[in-house]
Order: sequence, then C-alpha cells, then structure tokens
Amino acid sequence: MSHTPGPWSVVMGAAITRPHPIAITTPEGWIVEVPARGHPDTDEQADAMKADFRLIAAAPDMLEVLKAIQHWMADAHTPCCFPVGLVHAAVEKAGGKSD
Repeated sequence: MSHTPGPWSVVMGAAITRPHPIAITTPEGWIVEVPARGHPDTDEQADAMKADFRLIAAAPDMLEVLKAIQHWMADAHTPCCFPVGLVHAAVEKAGGKSD
C-alpha cells in the first residue's frame, strides 16, 4: 500500500467532527484529523505542537528527497562518509522500497 501523495498541508483549528482539531490535508481532501489534546498551557507548547504537524505534513516531500538520494548513490556517487545506512533506514521506515 502506498501513502497519500503530497503535497500535504496542516489546517489548525478546522472543526470537522471535534472541537479544535488539527488536520493534515491534500488538495484532494482530508488525510487525517487529530483532536487537539486540550489547549496548550504555554505559547511554547502551542508552537511545538504546530511544528510537529508541519513536520508530519512535510513527510511526503522528505521521502521523495531520500529516494532521490538513493538513486544518486546507486549511480556510484556515494562519498565514503555519506550516511548511506541512515538514508535506507529512513526510506524503509516510511514504507518506501529501499534500493
């Protein structure tokens, strides 16, 4: 099974079925809605929560970059100290096929 193609976006406070949810969307529609865990107590907590969801929304783009790096490495452009194992592990963890 493949993930929903990007681009993904974050919609904060989009009341769909629960109060104050956070949603990850595509131009074609909603991917997931996550209820907010109450209201953050501080601005720092609110900023961290928003940053977490922006990171989730960037996942398809990051996976495509990692796959491009894999193809580049397969063409014998791998420097001796490049973290090859980390690239393969990240792609596998994301459910992409590691070359």
